[in-house]
Amino acid sequence: MVLKKPYAFLIKRFKLLHLILLFFMLFLTYKTNNIINFLTEYLASTQLITKQDFASELFNIYMYIVPFLIIIFSMIILSVMYIKKKPLVFYIANIAIYLGLLIIYNFSHSIITTFQFELVDARTIRLVRDFLFLIFALQCFSIVITFIRATGFDIKKFDFGHDLQELEITVEDNEEFEFSVSVDANKLKRGVRRNFRFSKYVYLENKFLINIISLIAISIICFVAYLNLGVYNKLYDQGVTFPTNNFIITVKNTYLTNQDYKLKEISEDKYLVVLELEIRSKFFGKNKLVTANAELLIGNEIYYHNNKFRSMLLDLGVVYQNTIIPTEFTKVLLVYEIPKEAIKKPMILKFIDKVDGNYDKLSPKYISTKLKPFNFDENRKIVTAKLGEIITFNNEVLKESTLKIDRFEIAKKFKIDYNFCVKKDDCFESTEFVHPKLNTNYDKALLKIVGNLTIDEDANVSGLYDLYNLVDYFGTISYEFGGKIKVQKIGLNEIRPQKVKQTNTYYVEIAEEIGRAQNIILQFNIRNRTYKYAIDMMKQQ
Repeated sequence: MVLKKPYAFLIKRFKLLHLILLFFMLFLTYKTNNIINFLTEYLASTQLITKQDFASELFNIYMYIVPFLIIIFSMIILSVMYIKKKPLVFYIANIAIYLGLLIIYNFSHSIITTFQFELVDARTIRLVRDFLFLIFALQCFSIVITFIRATGFDIKKFDFGHDLQELEITVEDNEEFEFSVSVDANKLKRGVRRNFRFSKYVYLENKFLINIISLIAISIICFVAYLNLGVYNKLYDQGVTFPTNNFIITVKNTYLTNQDYKLKEISEDKYLVVLELEIRSKFFGKNKLVTANAELLIGNEIYYHNNKFRSMLLDLGVVYQNTIIPTEFTKVLLVYEIPKEAIKKPMILKFIDKVDGNYDKLSPKYISTKLKPFNFDENRKIVTAKLGEIITFNNEVLKESTLKIDRFEIAKKFKIDYNFCVKKDDCFESTEFVHPKLNTNYDKALLKIVGNLTIDEDANVSGLYDLYNLVDYFGTISYEFGGKIKVQKIGLNEIRPQKVKQTNTYYVEIAEEIGRAQNIILQFNIRNRTYKYAIDMMKQQ
């Protein structure tokens, strides 16, 4: 194989290389200045959260490609300067400047994207702006030196025109060198060793050039990998907010279950993956989430949202049903039905973002989130409480909601005394009796509960307003009667007084035999947590 040294070719085009570098540098300096001006105006304004995607306006894909090209060109020129024993400091500094520029661009893009959906500390913004000022000053220095070398302009104390003349093309710069690779089939080992020695000699003779080519190749590979993993197929961790063309999305939680909110098994061989999303639209209008774009990837299998389970997951939130996404953050659930054997495999939410065909934008085509499922079948726990105690649920369903029950009573009916007023000053004592409804073929009694439920604002239970809702959704009554342990399976219907409004007092229908039973327990079964109250000591006949 015959190769020709490239030094003569490069020396002849020395000024052209610097002219190309100068064009690239001017482009990046202009873009850096735009970002600095934007951050300065943002800090001076009173606006804290923007509604506009400024990141797409300030950044484009060329701002990440051009620095790599400058680095590659600088490495090429550096090799010539090294061979000719000329000063190398400027080109080494140039490589460092534009590597730093890539880093600060990436960080700046992340911060400016965040402006759309959350507050950013002003100190962080000033720090980013200061770094941009520093890199801008270094870019200007680099432009001046590159301009001088592109034009051959001589200045005092740096006669680059003279330096360029000294880069005379010699015979050695254009000479050919030859090496051959041969394999002796009959003496393979000796041939391999000979070729290895010969390759070593070739490397030692052209060590600097080979190293430069290797660095260029590695830079290109790293850049392609960055585009693929950091831009077009970026992988986020669960809980990290990411922007799409139309929405701002956070995957807050991922749940695994095969039971509904009443803990009834949905399927023997299937499980549900429930994603809790915080999502808002970027723009006013009728923006709906295309659920087909939210793919659940498990191994090589892809699963799609199914809203048929919405009535079974009331405790986890509202299952998305093709509704309009508002411009304020709202919580919705996406539900995926998967085989039971897949629950232990890694899961990724792969969101297919819209691509308008304008590839100079940084909006990735695929945005992925690595999910961390919480299995409700694991880590089950029983909590026993006493009357008057305040319990904090501290679970995935009710979050930090608290419950305090002060009194239980069981009776066939309850008497409520109150004042009935005909006029403001014309009142007389009256009585209302609260009793079960006579619409069933079995005898009923009433359970009177006095207590208070404080609901955490982050709790997602749909339709949960007070203590009765908690009893209705999650409550069961177990008791001992006739030597057997029974569990009330009939609905726990609420009876409300018609004449009197009582605060934190609730009347719930129960089977009449519970009033004559022993070891009565009111328990709340909330996914993987069970909370128990003993009430048999407070019953009345």
